[in-house]
Amino acid sequence: EIFEETSKTIALQNVLDSSSFPISKSFRRMALNVETMISDTIRVLEDNDIALRESIISRDDEVDRYHFYMMREVMKKSGDDHEVVFLLLLSRIMERIADHAVNICLLIKANDDEKHEKLDENIPEYLRSINEFFLKCVEQYSRKGLVALNSLIETRGEIIKNKTEIKKRVSGTVNLLSSSIAEEISRIGLYSVDIAEISMDMALAGMKEARI
Repeated sequence: EIFEETSKTIALQNVLDSSSFPISKSFRRMALNVETMISDTIRVLEDNDIALRESIISRDDEVDRYHFYMMREVMKKSGDDHEVVFLLLLSRIMERIADHAVNICLLIKANDDEKHEKLDENIPEYLRSINEFFLKCVEQYSRKGLVALNSLIETRGEIIKNKTEIKKRVSGTVNLLSSSIAEEISRIGLYSVDIAEISMDMALAGMKEARI
C-alpha cells in the first residue's frame, strides 16, 4: 500500500506475504485488472458513463500497487531466478497500458461537451479489437507458443495502420479528441506487442537453459 506520498517521494508499506502471493500470481491479477479497465473504457466511449469513467481513473492506483510490489520482490530475487526480471518488465508494460486507458478517460472528461458530436464512430471498435489482441498476448505469456507469439508480434504494422486510417479520416474536421484517443489506443496495442516479444524472449531463454 502507498503509506505516504509527496510530489517528489513515495513511501510504500508491504501488506502482502510473498510466500502466499508469488510474483507470477501478482502479474496475472494485474493483467486482469488492466483488461477490466480497457473493457470498461469501451463502455465509457459508447455510453459516456461518468461514474464508470471515474472508477477507471481511480483503479489505476491498484495497478500501481501491484507494480511496486513486483519491483520489491524482484530486488529480492533477481539473482536467483532470471524469469522475475522478465516479469518486472511485463508489469511495467501493464502499468503503462493502464495509464493509456486512464488517458482516454481523461480526454473524454476534458471534452464532455463535444464527445457525442465529434468522437469517430470507429473508435470503440478499434479499442475493442485492441483489447482482444491484448488478451491474446497475455494468454501467450502463459502458453509461450513461439508460432503464435511470432504472429502476434507481426501485428504491429496493422495496429499502426488502423490508427493512421482513423486519424486521416478525422483530420479535416479539426477533431483532436478522436485523433488523440486513436493515438492512446494504438499505444495499448503496441505495448501488447511488447508483451508478446518479452514472452518470446522468456520462452527462448527457457529453451536455452534446457539445452545447457
